[in-house]
Amino acid sequence: MNTPIIKPQDLKTRTREALLNYINEMDLSKNVKLPREEQLSEIIGVSRVTLRSVLDELATEGVIFRKHGKGTFVNTTHLGIKANFNPVGHFSTLIRSSGYEPKVEILKVAVQDADEELQDSLQIGADEKVVLYQKMYFADGKPCAFCEDYVPLHIFNGKDPNELLTFPKPIFHYIFQLTGKKVTWDKVELLVSNREEKSELSYFEEKPILLLRSVNYDDDEEPLVVAEEYVDTDILKFSMIRKRLINYFE
Repeated sequence: MNTPIIKPQDLKTRTREALLNYINEMDLSKNVKLPREEQLSEIIGVSRVTLRSVLDELATEGVIFRKHGKGTFVNTTHLGIKANFNPVGHFSTLIRSSGYEPKVEILKVAVQDADEELQDSLQIGADEKVVLYQKMYFADGKPCAFCEDYVPLHIFNGKDPNELLTFPKPIFHYIFQLTGKKVTWDKVELLVSNREEKSELSYFEEKPILLLRSVNYDDDEEPLVVAEEYVDTDILKFSMIRKRLINYFE
C-alpha cells in the first residue's frame, strides 16, 4: 500500500492557512461574519469535518467566536494583537510582527552542571550535564529579549555543542536534525525579573523584565529544552485572549 503524499495533519495545517488567508482578505469594516460551514468548506475545498476541526482551534485561540443561532464571526480584537502567547512562534517572528526588524546574536554555548530545578524539569540525573545556549534578540538594533536554553547533553549524541554557534536556525531545528524529535508544546511560567539577576540584563533599561520560563516537550511528553526568556515589554507587548469557562447555572 502506498503512503499518502498528504497526511491528515498536513491537510489540517493547509486548511488553517487557507482559512486565515480568507479572513485576511475579508473587508472586516463591513462584515465580520463567516459563511456557513457548508459554504465555507466548498470555498476552502475541504470536508466539513476538517473545516470544523480548524474552526474549533481558532475559536479556542480567540481568532473567531460563535453566536448560537447566528453564526461564526471574526474576532477583530484578536487581529490587533501583535505578539500572542498562543500559539507561540520564534522570537524573530514576534519581533517582525510587532513592526521591527529582528536580529539575533549568539552570546554563549557552554556545557555545565544542572541545578536541582533543571534536573527536575528535564528529568535527568544529578550527574548529567546540560548545554547552555544564550542569545540576545534585537528589534531595530535595540535589545528586546535575552534567552537562555538548557538542553540535556545526551541529546547531542556526542556532537560538539559548539556547532550551535554557526547553526542558522533555532535550537529546536538543531535537536530535530540530530534526533528526529520535535518540540510540539510547552508549559510556561510568567514571572518578573530584576536586572540584578543576570548581568546580561544590563542591556535593558532600568525596569522590571518579564521572564517566561518554559519546559518544552515532544509528543511523547519528553522534556527537551528548558527556556528562560527575559523580555522588554516596552518593545514586545504580549497579549492574550482567553475563553472563559463559567457555569452560570451553578
